[in-house]
Amino acid sequence: MEEVRRKLRREKLAARNKLTPAEIKRKSRKIAGWLFALPEFKNAATIMFYVSFANEVNTHDMISEALKLNKRVVVPKIGKNASLTIKEIKDFKRDLKKGCFGILEPRHSKRRSINKRKIDLAVVPGICFDLEKGARLGFGRGFYDRFLSGCHPHTTLIGLAFASQLTEKIPCTRQDVHMDKIITEKRVIEFKH
Repeated sequence: MEEVRRKLRREKLAARNKLTPAEIKRKSRKIAGWLFALPEFKNAATIMFYVSFANEVNTHDMISEALKLNKRVVVPKIGKNASLTIKEIKDFKRDLKKGCFGILEPRHSKRRSINKRKIDLAVVPGICFDLEKGARLGFGRGFYDRFLSGCHPHTTLIGLAFASQLTEKIPCTRQDVHMDKIITEKRVIEFKH
């Protein structure tokens, strides 16, 4: 199973890395359109966004737009013990700085962590997502799976991906968390769990 997962990671990262900055920007804009039109997004008071880096679906503009819409926005911070916590931000440029793995994180470590059970909607990154059950494949460190497994059962989990990052099936472990929806530049895919 691990060999299949490693192979999927390599293939999907290679496909994503072939995208040009212009393609990423255009496709990310389409994905944002789908996301912001969802009733779950419109009704959410507290939204967790990942802060994109490298060739991921770009969330920077999405975060800024959500803040303008008066959403409470929380983003991840990797702790010393390799745990993921979330902190609220009010201003994208002012409140973030490069942190663990070169990813933008909340600047003020003294800022109070938010209880993850208060998240209405979580926007989740991934290297690959499957079409069977909404399974997600990340970098293999388990940060998101451990964190999301403790969220409130009513938290909507949405994976953002380019269409080239989808596959029919990912071999899963018990710890893997499944998405409620996956959004690509082409469509919204919904799963019933």
